[in-house]
Amino acid sequence: MVDTHNLAAARGMSGEDEDTLRQLLDVYSERLPRNRELTAYYEAKQQTPSIGVDNIPENVRVGARCDWASKAVASVSERVRMDGFGFAGDYRDPVLEEVERTCRLSASFNRHIASELVHGCMFATVQRVGGRVAVRTHTAETAAAIWDEAEQRIGAGLVVADSRRTSWSPTRAVPVQVNMHLPGRVVVLTQAAPAKWTARTLRTPLDRPMMEAFCFRPTGGKPFGQSRITPTVRYLVDEVERTMRYMAVSGALYATPKDVLMGLTEQQFKEMADAKWSV
Repeated sequence: MVDTHNLAAARGMSGEDEDTLRQLLDVYSERLPRNRELTAYYEAKQQTPSIGVDNIPENVRVGARCDWASKAVASVSERVRMDGFGFAGDYRDPVLEEVERTCRLSASFNRHIASELVHGCMFATVQRVGGRVAVRTHTAETAAAIWDEAEQRIGAGLVVADSRRTSWSPTRAVPVQVNMHLPGRVVVLTQAAPAKWTARTLRTPLDRPMMEAFCFRPTGGKPFGQSRITPTVRYLVDEVERTMRYMAVSGALYATPKDVLMGLTEQQFKEMADAKWSV
């Protein structure tokens, strides 16, 4: 989870922007459990849900693993690769090529395409880095957006623009800059001390947020797309791992000496094994 403690109380932010920021944080918090679940399935680290019959002791650990969720994503992501921009004929755009090179657009897009397929969407933003403009891509785990139905685009968006280790968090990177993209402006929120945020507004030349969503199979009801890890995929993964666990436990029990299963002592079992059966 992205640590945004006290972000909405940033110094220097207007009341209207604060309301929008709180809405975006609510969207992020609401989607967080779902995004975590999808990531867990993608990494094959999910907890297989109970079917109501839990007869395997908790101390029995069976390393069952099914990577079908990862395969559902990789089967598409490995075929979708960006390698610069192409135009008809021999035309070239030196400015666009420079943007692609300095911002490493292809490499960034290729790194995030799997996340788009896992969570249904990823985002691209334009932001300032030092004295230059940069295009950055973000996953649904580090960004949130509100859809503007009337304009058929993002109405407002929030992204973690920079994370790093700090003096108050030397072992784990924490957000030190969060950008809120709004029509005609970007509100840049920076954290210089624990939970101490400062806001400043930068004007942009567009009357829309400088943030775009890349979505997989968007619909009217789901403008930010759908995950490749569908309910059917999750169900099949759960069933496979559950079956594998029961098979492993069943095999172990089948191989266990019958004196344990029958409650016999070692001597009693030996006597039964040595007995000669005749008709």
